[in-house]
Amino acid sequence: MSQTTLNPDGFAQVGDLQALGVPFKPSTIWEKVRKSEFPAPYKLSPRCTAWRIGDIIEWQRAQAGKQPTDNAKGRELTAARQAKAGE
Repeated sequence: MSQTTLNPDGFAQVGDLQALGVPFKPSTIWEKVRKSEFPAPYKLSPRCTAWRIGDIIEWQRAQAGKQPTDNAKGRELTAARQAKAGE
């Protein structure tokens, strides 16, 4: 199996982002950009908008480093469901 090295200074258009491991469809990517939840793209020309690959890699690393802050609410809901099922 060959390994491809990505140039972090390269660019990728919205249709190429899934191949880079971004798990969203284009409409979701644009929504997340609007909400500042995804890196902003660069306008390379009037008809070409693309993301810097290094920005995408940094975003992916940040997402991988996020941990759930508190599972207490989930445990409460599970306990409540189990109690209700036992009634």
